[in-house]
Order: sequence, then C-alpha cells, then structure tokens
Amino acid sequence: MRILDKFPIEGGQKDPMKRIIPFLPGKVLFRRSHIRDVAVKRLKHLDNYCKALMKLPASISESEEVLKFFETRSDDLNPPAEDCGGSGKRKSGKNISETLQFMSDTLAPSFY
Repeated sequence: MRILDKFPIEGGQKDPMKRIIPFLPGKVLFRRSHIRDVAVKRLKHLDNYCKALMKLPASISESEEVLKFFETRSDDLNPPAEDCGGSGKRKSGKNISETLQFMSDTLAPSFY
C-alpha cells in the first residue's frame, strides 16, 4: 500500500481508468500440506506483477518504496523455526527455504 499512497494518481485512486500501477496478486489461504504447491502456482502471478512494476516510469520503479519492496530481509533467507501448536515438534522451515530459493532462482535473473 505504500506505493499506492505515494503515487495516488498512478494507483488510480482519483481515476481508476488512469491506473498504471499493477494490482498485487492477493494472498491465498492454504493448508500446511499445500504450501509448496500454492507457492509455485502463485509464482507466475508474482513474476508478472514484478515485471510490470519494473516497466513503470523510473519515478515509480526506482522509488524508495519499490526498492524497499524488493529488499531482502534476513527472515527471507533464514526463516525462523516456528512452534507447530502443541505437538511438541518444531517446524524446520525447510519447505519455506526451498520455496524461497526456487523463487529467487526463477525471479531474480529476470530482473537483471
């Protein structure tokens, strides 16, 4: 939303017909056993969004908000282990790490 707040005209807040900022694909709710499948299915939509964002005028595509959107955080590369309810087992984050690596290998080269 920060991008839309900074660029209200380009985001279509005043006139939806003049919107040039693409819509961010919505979140998908899924069960734990389908995490990777959902991530892979969303990959194309997210890739299209990122490519469209990069094609916008430099005043938008090189703005602090867009650069921050693509900034890597430490949790992106090393997700923390999460407690999985009362089962006593801890989630290793392996599936998330593999998915992030897959997305990184697939998406990152297309931007450079």
